[in-house]
Amino acid sequence: ERVILGVPGISLGFTMNHSPAFGTFEMLLTCTFLHRRHIRIIVSIMQSSWDAVEGAGWLASQGAALSGQHRPPVLLQAGLGDPVIPNFASESLARAFNATVVPHNPKKNIVGVPVASKSTLQSPSLISQPGSTVVLTEVLYTHEYAALRDDSRPLPEDSHIRRVNHVHFCLRQNCNAMDQLATFVNSGVIVDPCANGGCVVDHAECYMFWQKDNTRSSNWTCPA
Repeated sequence: ERVILGVPGISLGFTMNHSPAFGTFEMLLTCTFLHRRHIRIIVSIMQSSWDAVEGAGWLASQGAALSGQHRPPVLLQAGLGDPVIPNFASESLARAFNATVVPHNPKKNIVGVPVASKSTLQSPSLISQPGSTVVLTEVLYTHEYAALRDDSRPLPEDSHIRRVNHVHFCLRQNCNAMDQLATFVNSGVIVDPCANGGCVVDHAECYMFWQKDNTRSSNWTCPA
């Protein structure tokens, strides 16, 4: 009855050109094809297979299939400063879903994503109402966001920013984001966790099990 998408984005073909997560894949394509123009054609062909299940394509197919029935409410959570799924990809997904954004979101005036009304945030699940509620929440990691290039060009896989920027992995451990997620799962209500600076963090610091020098997960338990 409810959908949660953490650090999401569309489209695959567009994101691939701007995310260091696809560096190895890019290297393989470069070794296989003679020219970047050929790679662009191949990626576009690949994207055609994803269109039906990504963002606007999924929304269109669901609208046709449900024919007047409600679609499940959707909670989108993204991290400002994420180099893996760039913010414009997350905001493109929000536009595709005709989403709104929580009133105290740290990033203001997102093109095509209006501010959610208070009634939208407090309506449990909208089960008896037509359509669906889709709400975006962004957590700002100030250090990582400032370090990203303004022109959104792809970061090399071995770049310093890529190695030390863990926004993509830390958002899921952000206490305010987890509280919002838990409330949504349990009650269907989407709360605004961003009031009083609740969505502004200095650095993306969190437990990552694959790093031997990191702290234990118990050190990152949210306060009761």
